[in-house]
Amino acid sequence: MTKAKILIVEDEAFFAQNLKIHLEHVGYEVLGIAISGETAVESVAASRPDLVIMDIVLEGKMDGIEAAQLIRSRFNVPVLYLTAYADEHLFQRAKITEPSAYLLKPFSERELQLTIETALYRHQMEIRLRENEAQLADERHLREVVARERAEQALLESEDRYRSIVEASPDAIGVVADGIVVLVNSAAVKLLGVESKSEVIGTKPEDWVSPEYYAQISQRMSSVLENRIINQRMPYKLMRRDGTTVDIEAVSFAFDYMGVSSLLVMVRDVSARNKAEEMLQRFRVAIDSSADGIYLIDRPSMRFIDFNEIGCSCLGYTREELFSLGPQDIKPLFSKQALEEYFDEMLRSGSTGNFIETFHKRKDHSLFPVEINVRAIKSDSGSTIVAIARDVTKRHEAEKLLRDSEEKFRQLAENIREVFWVRDDVTGQMLYVSPAYETVWGRTCESLIERPRSFLSAVHPDDIERVSDTFAFHRVEGGAYDHEYRIVRPDGSVRWIWARISPVLDANGKVYRTVGMAEDITHIKLREASLEESEERFRQLAENIQDTFWIREADFNKLIYISPAYETIWGKSRESLFNDPRSFIESIHPDDREHVLAVLQKQQTDQIWFNEKYRLVRPDGEIRWVWSRAFPVRDAQGKIYRMAGIVSDITDRIVAEDALRESEERFRMLFEHAPVGFAIIGKDYKYIEVNQVLSTMLGYSQDELLNKTFGDLTYPDDLEVDLEYCRKLFSSEIPSYKLAKRYIRKNGEVFWIDLIGTVIHNEAGEPLYALAIINDVTERKQEEASRFAFEVSQRNTLVREVHHRIKNNLQGVVGLLRQHVVEHPNVKRELEAAIARINSIAMVYGLQSEDMQEQVRLCDMVCGICSSAQIMMEAMIEPIVEVDVIKPVKIAKEEAVPVALILNELIHNAIKHSRPGQDCQPIQVFMGGDENRVTVRVQNKSAGLPGEFDFSTGSGLGTGLSLVKSLLPHEGAQLDFSIEADMVSAQFVLTPPVIVNEAGFSKSGLCPE
Repeated sequence: MTKAKILIVEDEAFFAQNLKIHLEHVGYEVLGIAISGETAVESVAASRPDLVIMDIVLEGKMDGIEAAQLIRSRFNVPVLYLTAYADEHLFQRAKITEPSAYLLKPFSERELQLTIETALYRHQMEIRLRENEAQLADERHLREVVARERAEQALLESEDRYRSIVEASPDAIGVVADGIVVLVNSAAVKLLGVESKSEVIGTKPEDWVSPEYYAQISQRMSSVLENRIINQRMPYKLMRRDGTTVDIEAVSFAFDYMGVSSLLVMVRDVSARNKAEEMLQRFRVAIDSSADGIYLIDRPSMRFIDFNEIGCSCLGYTREELFSLGPQDIKPLFSKQALEEYFDEMLRSGSTGNFIETFHKRKDHSLFPVEINVRAIKSDSGSTIVAIARDVTKRHEAEKLLRDSEEKFRQLAENIREVFWVRDDVTGQMLYVSPAYETVWGRTCESLIERPRSFLSAVHPDDIERVSDTFAFHRVEGGAYDHEYRIVRPDGSVRWIWARISPVLDANGKVYRTVGMAEDITHIKLREASLEESEERFRQLAENIQDTFWIREADFNKLIYISPAYETIWGKSRESLFNDPRSFIESIHPDDREHVLAVLQKQQTDQIWFNEKYRLVRPDGEIRWVWSRAFPVRDAQGKIYRMAGIVSDITDRIVAEDALRESEERFRMLFEHAPVGFAIIGKDYKYIEVNQVLSTMLGYSQDELLNKTFGDLTYPDDLEVDLEYCRKLFSSEIPSYKLAKRYIRKNGEVFWIDLIGTVIHNEAGEPLYALAIINDVTERKQEEASRFAFEVSQRNTLVREVHHRIKNNLQGVVGLLRQHVVEHPNVKRELEAAIARINSIAMVYGLQSEDMQEQVRLCDMVCGICSSAQIMMEAMIEPIVEVDVIKPVKIAKEEAVPVALILNELIHNAIKHSRPGQDCQPIQVFMGGDENRVTVRVQNKSAGLPGEFDFSTGSGLGTGLSLVKSLLPHEGAQLDFSIEADMVSAQFVLTPPVIVNEAGFSKSGLCPE
């Protein structure tokens, strides 16, 4: 028999691999595993399997139902749905695709095989039926009858085979028609605990379930029959014949049985599975809750097949990434071959566990130490390695810290002034004594180690009995204790010692060591000797301060001390309070008395501090505010035996605080109701508080503004100045500032405001916040702009008239000079040069009179000079354009006349020095460049330059070029001369600030049209 070829579509790698192993184990050929709907369709197209096992829920754009629909419609390949979900919506969608079978996770290998065989058989029958139908359509009526009979016989045979499959099913299967069980298999008889099928046939399904499921079962059966759907697998409690219950899952679907619309019901005993799942869930929770990384490794492929969350996160990989790796990828100290040999040896020897300490490598290639317990597991499905890895980084760090701690302890014990010692309570041996023993006792450490009780011999005779009794008592009673005593050093000096002794318990709670510390407190005792003097100073202080200071017994029944300020504040004598320690309560204001007494009671009960402000009424009726603080005083044993307190008259402060609150309220009213914007700004330039006027002005809500800085709303060109002012404000360089600036509203609109900034200080005078007062001056700015535009218009009219008059006057001068040329031909050359220069200046003024900004376009200037020279000197000038710029260039107004004179001299010199005769070539004027650099080149044929010519030094220059050199701007202009063959070139290069960009050159001529 040919093996059925199966394609698995499942996005859970571990489950897909296990399913593949099961399928191959029972004799099927697995063509591959697809992890998405798209790849499933491609794989079916390429390999044409006999069956597709499809997980309904898949990652990606196409789920299992969509993929199954494509596969069925395009390739006619049967699909077996596989899913862990039992969702009504999914069943409805799945039903439309007409699957060959439907299997819910989990399932047994036997159940899987039976379902696959049923699906394959059903598909074959569908193919045969379609073939029969096609054949019947093409044949005559007689053949149709014969084919139909054969088809019916085939269907009968199919039903017999189907009955055989049903009878062989391990699940209980029954057919329900008209609410009555009409067919059951042997598995159902066994599950119900009856003797024969006849005991079940004829009963109702409700007879075999717990009463609480009656309504649910009835509703489910009706829904399946009406909608012809596959019912979800539902859990129930089955009632066996003997009255015991069994956990079951039932799934049903509608079909026609014996011509009647019926239900096929499949019931599975899931009692054992539920228990196993519960145990498996507990096991999984335990694994996922483990602080150690747990990995399952497939030995043949040397790949991870499962791991817990900590095992994934500690390596820095995602689950998908780690599934594609193996142990050799995370163990830098082991090769793959070495790991394979190690695992194989464990499998051969049956080793139950080996501990290894090594390093793991994270995704970022960093290493960390781990302790690994490795076990090998053999099974029918293959060999698996279980590795439990514990990150021991912290343990290593703790070990290092312990070593460091021991070293620090040694350094501390050997360098502190206190004596530190450790004694073994079992043997009485002194295990350690610090070097300070020799300094304090004046005896060697070796003497104490040799004779552990020798330190007692140094105890002062008056204290020896008390010290010995204390030691004996606490050896019996246990616990830590401390005491003071005196010692006599070998030199006869007496020292006071404070000792603290503590027992050390073993694991059983028994004392096995004692540690102690002894401190030389002689200096403390000396200070105590001056206590009386200190107390006297205290008395002088307490009796002269303005606050009342008092000391009384813990129960408030006896006053020990009260300072004279009591009489000033209370207006009563101190003697009255000594006579009646609780009489001060009578002076407490009636409205405050109950609260104060409650707090006093709580202080006594809970042993807490008293800290209250209240009013008292003096005998003269005056009301004073006081601030009372009281605290417990403890004795050497930590027991409260006294109470002390201070009472301050804070009437003036309360009055000031009231005045401050009134001032703050006035400020608040101004802040919220003023017709201008107010904002309080922090040192981080964020808004802390804004009023509604500012919020409306900017178009933001107040909450939105509190998440912004003033820089977020300031026009970029104005921000630097405002930030500098604010910095000076917070650094106390200026007390306030005024600034006109622009803001940007939420809708993008820019508007002008007047800003007044000042600073709010804290009590220490330090800058705390900035206060900004903002006034919208948009209308005022618009009026100023209109007024300025009118003034500019008037000025331009005046300038244009002045330039026109200057040009006309210069033209008159040129006319006079031309008359002198006629009258005085001997100075014709000099006069023509002067005429050319005046024409250049006149041309500049003529151009400026046309431009409101008094800037002349360079192309207009060159064209004008060329035209003038052609007319006056009857020369040919050929303008050539070599420009590739968008914006034309203008000459700055202050450089217009010098540049025009330079160009005039260059063109006239070129004309004068051109080679005479019939081969005289036109003067060529080139102009080209871009908006940042423009070159004007004047070129002519000539006999050459004089030998001594050097423009940079001024050597060999004529009158004209000397003038050019003197007129050349110091910045933004450069003039060079060159000669090639018989062509002489003057190259005049202009850059900013001499040139100013505006619009573009025309490529059709020297100047734009």
